[in-house]
Amino acid sequence: MLVLPAEAFQVNLRNHKRLCDRKAEQLRTLLSQLGDAGDSATVASVLEELSKEIDEFRTALESWDRKDQEQISNLRQRLRILLTEAGLDTQMLDLAQESAQTPAFAGYQVTDSVAKDTTERAREPAMDSGQCDLSQREVSTDATQHRLLRFLVDFMLRQGYLETARRAIERWGLAPFVDMGVFEAIVPVVVGLRANRATEALQYCAENRRRLSRLGSSLELNLRVQEFIELCRAREVNAAVLYARKHFNGLLASKPDADADPRALEEYALVKRCVTLLAYPPETSCEPYRRLYDPKRWDTLIEKFLSTHFELNMLPSVPLLDLLIEPGLAALKTRKCKPYSLETNPATRAGRASQGPTSIEGPVGHARHQEVSMSTGDAERGQLASSAFDEHVSALGDRARLCPTCAYPFNALAKDLPYSSHTHSILLCRVTGKLMDEHNPPIVLPNGNVYSAEAVDLLTEQRPDGRFVRDPATGHEFSRDICRKVFIM
Repeated sequence: MLVLPAEAFQVNLRNHKRLCDRKAEQLRTLLSQLGDAGDSATVASVLEELSKEIDEFRTALESWDRKDQEQISNLRQRLRILLTEAGLDTQMLDLAQESAQTPAFAGYQVTDSVAKDTTERAREPAMDSGQCDLSQREVSTDATQHRLLRFLVDFMLRQGYLETARRAIERWGLAPFVDMGVFEAIVPVVVGLRANRATEALQYCAENRRRLSRLGSSLELNLRVQEFIELCRAREVNAAVLYARKHFNGLLASKPDADADPRALEEYALVKRCVTLLAYPPETSCEPYRRLYDPKRWDTLIEKFLSTHFELNMLPSVPLLDLLIEPGLAALKTRKCKPYSLETNPATRAGRASQGPTSIEGPVGHARHQEVSMSTGDAERGQLASSAFDEHVSALGDRARLCPTCAYPFNALAKDLPYSSHTHSILLCRVTGKLMDEHNPPIVLPNGNVYSAEAVDLLTEQRPDGRFVRDPATGHEFSRDICRKVFIM
């Protein structure tokens, strides 16, 4: 929460410094022309232009001041909420008096209106009604609740529910705590990659080339390789050769040594295999060239772009909500937990085959979550997700299978988590979902299936005669008198 706005603030300061230096050079040039002016008409013209440049410079400084004060206010609010979540004192963060007494810029005289505006902004409380006054919202002021709301918005943004996230941010007053621009920048790039187009992604790489180089990312090279592959797929050999000469010559000019950086060796081998595609048609069965022609490489590029973008902005590659849920799932996971997949149900599989695919990976989602197309509206996507859950529940027909680690959608999260350590077994009834203990003892049917006493009584009441129990798992019926209690030693 702190690194990204602080880095953006530093970038703005560097940009402002460059613009100030450029404007100062222009003013010095005009002053030099003023000294060399020979007649009054030239002097008046230079003075008019000088006055215009000074007014424009002053307006720019005032605009920068307002933006910088907003960034400082947001950064201070984030620090305040983090200290609150940690249970620390936040009184030392009150910088209003210092901000009000210190001019934003020492290079010019602040007007009364600007000074008054700056002072009023500095004296505003850290959580005003237009930003994040949680006490006047429909949510709790508790720091844990505030963190949960932030995590929910983060999850919406990563799954592509941008409009829903915007409404949630506005309703909960989370604007100072959410970097909406980070997720909005993803959308055009991912849309382009889904359309098998790398133009937007390459533009993104050009805008962030220095940061990507510092990160050691190979995203741009992989995008260039994919564009070359598409030229080979279309059998545009001449265009492919020209493209390779333009973008790959420097990499292929000198072969890295055996003890060179592994990343350099990997990039060299990739480009070398790539240019060999000129001799292989798209329908080739020869490896590894068949894999290079695989259309699924576009999905790999999307995943690589998302991971690179999040790493570039110092965000985790998985939703923050996942990180919050996983410890609880790990505490519940046992060796009896078996994640259920909708694809294992023949009826579900047949129904989906008749309807066609209804969901694909979302624009900013993670591979562990089921997504739908970005072109689908937020409401329609929500209905599809809800129907998928209902389909999952109806396919199971067994409440014991609805433990969080087995049920959709948490089964994907729990798949790679470690098992929890349980010294004592906990028995849950698959009919009622309640705990089986001395007050609700387990009852075994003659076929070996075990249910709670409450469930057996419920199943008995459902029969017309009230004397037989119908096993919901097998459909067999047994007399209630031959069912026995189970004692676990």
